[in-house]
Amino acid sequence: MEVEGWIDWALSHGEGVHPVQWLTSNFMHADVGHLLGNMLFLYIFGMLVEGRAGSLTFAVLYVLMGIAKAALEQLLWLGSPAPPSLGASSAIYSTIMLAMVWMPKDEIKCLLFFMFRIFLFDLPALLFGLFYVLWDFGMALFTNFQLSTPLLHVGGAAVGLVVAIVGLKWNWIDTENGDLYSLFLEARGKELEAKPRKRNVLEQQADRAEKKSLQEKLAAIQRSLEMHLQAGNYQAAMAQFREWRKRDSSASWTEPQLRQLFTLAFRAKDWNAAFDFGRLYLENFDQPFADQIRLGLGRHLAVDQKFPRKALKLLKEIDPSRLPKAQQALHEQLLAVCQRDAAADDYELD
Repeated sequence: MEVEGWIDWALSHGEGVHPVQWLTSNFMHADVGHLLGNMLFLYIFGMLVEGRAGSLTFAVLYVLMGIAKAALEQLLWLGSPAPPSLGASSAIYSTIMLAMVWMPKDEIKCLLFFMFRIFLFDLPALLFGLFYVLWDFGMALFTNFQLSTPLLHVGGAAVGLVVAIVGLKWNWIDTENGDLYSLFLEARGKELEAKPRKRNVLEQQADRAEKKSLQEKLAAIQRSLEMHLQAGNYQAAMAQFREWRKRDSSASWTEPQLRQLFTLAFRAKDWNAAFDFGRLYLENFDQPFADQIRLGLGRHLAVDQKFPRKALKLLKEIDPSRLPKAQQALHEQLLAVCQRDAAADDYELD
C-alpha cells in the first residue's frame, strides 16, 4: 500500500464503474502476510480443483470468478462510497466452493497446534471449506452485512457456488459421481445415472499425440503406396494398402489408384487381381474407364476362358459411345462371337 497510485488498481466503491479494476484488484495485496495467507489457501484448494478440471480450465475459471465477484461488488456499492478493496481471497473462496461441491470427500491434511502438542489429521474438503464459509457468514451477519472482509468472502463463495452448479449441469469435469449432488442422491437411496466420462488434460494430450502419430504413419504409408504404384509394383502397393486398412478402417482406393492397379494387373495377366480391382472400380466409380474394364475382362472371359455367357453379361453393360473407336469395333466383334457361342452351348463350366 506504500506504492504510489495503488488505489487506481484496487476495487473502488461509489466512484463509478471501472472494469479494469475487476481484474487488477484480484492480484493486489496489502502486505506480504496478506499475500502468503491467500496463497496458502489457493495452494490447498486450487490443487484439488486443478487436479480434476485441468490447469487451463482452472486458470480460466479462477480469473473469471474473480472478475465476476469484483464486478458484482462494485455495482452493488455503486451509490455507496466506501474504502477500496483488494486481494485474491474472494476468488479463492470461489475456488473453495468448487472443491466443496465437486469433490467434497477429497481429504485435506490439517495441522493443529494445541497445548504445546502438534496434531495431524485429515478433513474432507466439504467440512474444511464449510468451517471457513460459515465462520465468515457468521461474522458478516454479526456486522449486519456491511461491507467487510467476511462479507466479501461470502460473496466469493456465492459466485463459486453458482459456477459449481453450472459446471455439474454441463459436465465440465468428471466427478465420478463423487460430487455433492451425487452424494445427496445416493444418501436418499436413488440410483445414480452414469455420466459420460470426461477425459482429463493428460489423457487429452495423450490422445492428441497418438492421433498426430497415427496421421504421420498414415501419410508415410500413403507415400509408400504411391511410390510402388508409380514403379509398377502393384503387389507391394497392395501390401501397403492392407497396412493402411489396419490402422484406418475407412481407407479406400482413389479412382486413379484403382485405374492404375487394374492396368498393372491386366498387363501382368494376373487375372485374379485384375478381376478384384475391376470389381472394386465398377462398384465405386462410373467413369468411361469402367467400360474399358468391362471390355478387357469380357475379352479375357470370351477368348481365354471360353465363358461366353459371363463375357456377354459384361459386354452388354458397356456404353459403346464411351469407348475409343478402335475398341468400339472390338466390342461389336466380341458381342457377336459371345452371342453365337452362348447360343451354341447348352451350358458353360465355371
